[in-house]
Amino acid sequence: MKHSPARHPSSPLRLPAALALCLLLATGALSRADEQPLLLERNGVQVSFHSGDAGLARDAAAALEEGVARVRARLGISFTRPVQVRIVRGREEFNRLIGERMPDWAMAVALPPDAIVVDATKVTPGTEENMGLTIIHEATHLALDSLDAGRSRGLPHWFHEGTATWLSNTEHFAADWSGFNLAVAQNALPKLDSLEGEFPADARAANVAYLEGESFVRYLVRTRGEESMRWILDEYRADGDFHAAFRRAVGTTVEKEEAEWRISMRGSFPWLRALVGSLSFWSLMAAFTVLVFLVVRWQRKREIDEWEREEREWQVAGSEEDGPDEPSEDVYDGPVGPEEEEDF
Repeated sequence: MKHSPARHPSSPLRLPAALALCLLLATGALSRADEQPLLLERNGVQVSFHSGDAGLARDAAAALEEGVARVRARLGISFTRPVQVRIVRGREEFNRLIGERMPDWAMAVALPPDAIVVDATKVTPGTEENMGLTIIHEATHLALDSLDAGRSRGLPHWFHEGTATWLSNTEHFAADWSGFNLAVAQNALPKLDSLEGEFPADARAANVAYLEGESFVRYLVRTRGEESMRWILDEYRADGDFHAAFRRAVGTTVEKEEAEWRISMRGSFPWLRALVGSLSFWSLMAAFTVLVFLVVRWQRKREIDEWEREEREWQVAGSEEDGPDEPSEDVYDGPVGPEEEEDF
């Protein structure tokens, strides 16, 4: 670990204690803002960070090592120079390093050719694992970008995002599957060839595009085997033509494989998934309340029917046990004779 000491401005003047304290606090704030980052180096990866983020730096280094290993083993891409993670604090520094204003949900962003920028303020207790997976995701982007160096037309954007998501076993942070499921149900998913460049600016359309790339790559791995991803990239190195590389590696065109993928999704009940996914918390609670009411009402009716059935059975059983009434000895059976009158 290399440490560049912070610079602390000082003054030889004697000042009142209160004023001296104010100046000390002010200069301390300036020194923290002007502090040189620390650097952690190990196994071909580097992590720069500010004091107080040593734990995050170690986690980031471990994640980056894992990402580099996965990229080499599963995609056949080796980094020719150390990959660096830069841990910063606050959106201002984060956006300044990236060069543009990033979405609020973004925790880390790849900065080609060999850097990943992480906003430490987005790493809250319990999300350290998310940071690690995101670093692997962004390292995959850097690896794929390295194959595009010097080419006028690079890998399709949907392939970039789908591969990074598959390899890191993550998903887009703003993922909303209800929109994707609804598009599947309505047969309204955009064609993959329309997603080769930048994704749509509209947030909902961009979300569908991210998930479409992820879904297709996972389908490709599931049906063609994990090695198909490496074969595609090996072929891509040859001439930089993705579609030709895909055809040589997989034995079919992207368009035909896309058609099979779309057919495979028809039996996955997309309407039901879209309906459930689009329901809000309160609408789900309302639906649950109605369901409970119907179940209770059905059970109550069943109990009443059971009581009525048992009552009818008791009535029938009682009638059978009593049998026909026998006439009593005291029952009058015709006119009384002269002999019998004396007994009265």
